[in-house]
Amino acid sequence: MATRLSNSSLWQQDWFLSIDGKYQLFVLYLRDHCDHAGIWQPSFKIFEITSGFRINKEDFLKSVNNEKTRILVLDNGKWWLTGFCEDQYKGRVLYNTVNPHKGAIRQLENNHVPYKSYGYEITLRKGSNTLRKGLGSGSGSE
Repeated sequence: MATRLSNSSLWQQDWFLSIDGKYQLFVLYLRDHCDHAGIWQPSFKIFEITSGFRINKEDFLKSVNNEKTRILVLDNGKWWLTGFCEDQYKGRVLYNTVNPHKGAIRQLENNHVPYKSYGYEITLRKGSNTLRKGLGSGSGSE
């Protein structure tokens, strides 16, 4: 089981406080059950069985994404939690030389996440030269 950092500031954010309690619980569930890049393969059954709550996918996404995209439904049907990497890796820059970042970068690329569109970048380091590029720039992944 993966260990995750918890963003306790969620409880001070108006968007989170304004959604239904079962949706708050589902947000926390998603953060605990997504992969290390914030990507989740939709499967509501486990949540519904363990919590006793049923989730209306369309209503949930509308509530959570009210004024900002917090969960992006990818072309492959998976969901990407747009702020997850920032919370877990403490910033919007991922480095290809940092082992935990490598796996996240690979997942983002494999799932064709439009990472750059959400203000993230990948920094490639080689020797003393630092080369910066946003995911999708010339890689065909956007």
